[in-house]
Amino acid sequence: YGWYLVECDESVLRLQGEPKYKAESRRVGAGGTETLRFQAAAPGQTTLVLGYLRPWEKDVDPIKSYRVEVTVR
Repeated sequence: YGWYLVECDESVLRLQGEPKYKAESRRVGAGGTETLRFQAAAPGQTTLVLGYLRPWEKDVDPIKSYRVEVTVR
């Protein structure tokens, strides 16, 4: 599983590159921190929605989601 962009108005906010993952240890299945970077593209508002999912599974809802309203000035 990983966090992936599900919804965002890319005319306002753009994902920069691929998500970066840093494991807490070398053990298989260990937890860690995933970082997604965004860049403001133009002034405006958008809803940013991230989904915690397996990208190869199509037509499957994320097991978790994160939603935030973003204002770019």
